[in-house]
Amino acid sequence: MHHMRLLARPTSLLAVSAAVLGIGVPAIAHARGSVVVSSVTEPPDVRPVRGHWRTTITVSNQGSTTSTPVHLRMFLSRGRRFSRDDLPRELQLAPRISYSRMSSMRVWSRRVTATIPTSIPERSYYVVTCLSTARVGTDNLKCHFSGQMMTVGTATPTGTGIGSGVGIQGPVGPAGPAGPAGPKGDKGDAGKDGCSANKVCEG
Repeated sequence: MHHMRLLARPTSLLAVSAAVLGIGVPAIAHARGSVVVSSVTEPPDVRPVRGHWRTTITVSNQGSTTSTPVHLRMFLSRGRRFSRDDLPRELQLAPRISYSRMSSMRVWSRRVTATIPTSIPERSYYVVTCLSTARVGTDNLKCHFSGQMMTVGTATPTGTGIGSGVGIQGPVGPAGPAGPAGPKGDKGDAGKDGCSANKVCEG
């Protein structure tokens, strides 16, 4: 019973225990029914660290008897086989997926949000969704691998989202062309020598 609870422990302890014992890492006893991960929607092409996306997970009990409780976990994998190296790269699911029991031939779908922890190295991964009864080294129906890889990119900026609304003043531009000549002004008043508009003033 000690070994049947390993997967539910923190991943660091899990990896050490599995390496020492040389066994798989189930979390609970195998379900009496034949529960499989039927489908998972494909992940996006790129997501940043701390990024998230919405996905739909469908599981079904293809056995003839009711299953024991079912739990699902999601990881990022470098290959298409669930390995011990995948355990530290577990994604955060909200809400967590757990079914108390599944009757024979029952199909359940759940839409969840998967979030990438900050500890995930930046590179491309397959997204693998596993029943908690899946063992390390398995690629059977207890795990579902994405058909495409998802690239984990740079972290999302963590600003407040509120700007000042004032930009930096740019340099002074070049002088513009000369404008058109203005209209001719009115004739001025006669000078002090008494010359009128009808008389030519002598010099």
